[in-house]
Amino acid sequence: MENALQLAKELSAKENKRLLATLHAPFRPDVMAEYFVHAYDLPDGRVLVDWQSHGHLFLSVEHLREVYGPRESRAEATHLFAGICTFSPDFPAQAPAAAARLLQQLGLPDRSLDPPVLREVDRALNRRPRAVSLAPDELFWGLVALVGEVLRAALPGACWQMRPARGFDLLEPVLQRAPFRTLDPGLLVYKELYEYALEPRGRVCLHDHVKVEIATAGLPG
Repeated sequence: MENALQLAKELSAKENKRLLATLHAPFRPDVMAEYFVHAYDLPDGRVLVDWQSHGHLFLSVEHLREVYGPRESRAEATHLFAGICTFSPDFPAQAPAAAARLLQQLGLPDRSLDPPVLREVDRALNRRPRAVSLAPDELFWGLVALVGEVLRAALPGACWQMRPARGFDLLEPVLQRAPFRTLDPGLLVYKELYEYALEPRGRVCLHDHVKVEIATAGLPG
């Protein structure tokens, strides 16, 4: 265990963000379910655990599990969306209207759901974030719908699916684009609102992160 821990490399916040931004690193939902951490596969087989303030780089997922050890009980684990929002099975059918309603609630004009609309949403949220009158669940629901609809419009063949959350009795809205990787707008929005934006000098930057998702959506994952 001690030797395994020594082989895990700690990254600074800057190194961590650079690695995530420059490499196609598919998210590991199995590691999230097992250890409740954000982990990503790197092309060379290593696994990056993103703590926002820093990162940990493991030689492989087996190395990560050796360091973290077995998780015998998930009784205290909570899902990311717990206490924020619950997605109903008919969310995909409601998403277009929810996206349009969010733009209206933010005081933005109704327009086509393409990536530039997210720039306007970013500005609205960053300009006066505390003045946004939407309840957290309504804002989160609307942003997931909007981000998902932007991704769906940009990626031919992408369609909504409600995926059972592993280890939890709830559904997660994702976009499936066979044979490529699954896109998770809920996770993207969560990280924007509850991680990136809460960092010192942090800002909501949905536009840039969605553009990365679109650029890498054709890669296998």
